[in-house]
Amino acid sequence: MSFKKLLIIIVSSAALSFLYNSLSSGGLPLSRPEIKIEFEENISKGSDNNSNVIKAIALEEAVRIFNNEHAVFIDARDQWDYAEGHIAGAINIPEFSFDYKSPEVISLNKDATYIVYCDGDDCDVSKRLTMQLQRMGFKEVYVYFGGYNEWQDNGYPVESEETNE
Repeated sequence: MSFKKLLIIIVSSAALSFLYNSLSSGGLPLSRPEIKIEFEENISKGSDNNSNVIKAIALEEAVRIFNNEHAVFIDARDQWDYAEGHIAGAINIPEFSFDYKSPEVISLNKDATYIVYCDGDDCDVSKRLTMQLQRMGFKEVYVYFGGYNEWQDNGYPVESEETNE
């Protein structure tokens, strides 16, 4: 088979794949939708919960909420990272294996306040888990961008499955 024929087959296959994907009702998006991030100080109560808008908080607000026991902290990292260390009292709902039918998710109160975090501001799993929870109707879900790394670096309470510090 000549190189020219092979190239025609590859290009034709790719074109047909894109065409099928764009016409299919279950087609995959070719790009991720833009996620708008609003920090807590810019959010008014009762604001519209757009699934492409993430409400975020910084360290100071996360600590204030933690100290007031005003919210449930959700670690969106995998169970191995969670076991090695997490914010004290946090529950683990790994984003990569998220299942809206799981007992952990079903037991959550959609009207409560949740703070979702992962490793830090360049970790996206907390953002994706937050969007999934918002699509399910959870009203008060925030992303703590500093995540576990910032929390631990500042000496705030952490625990692990091995030591339960």
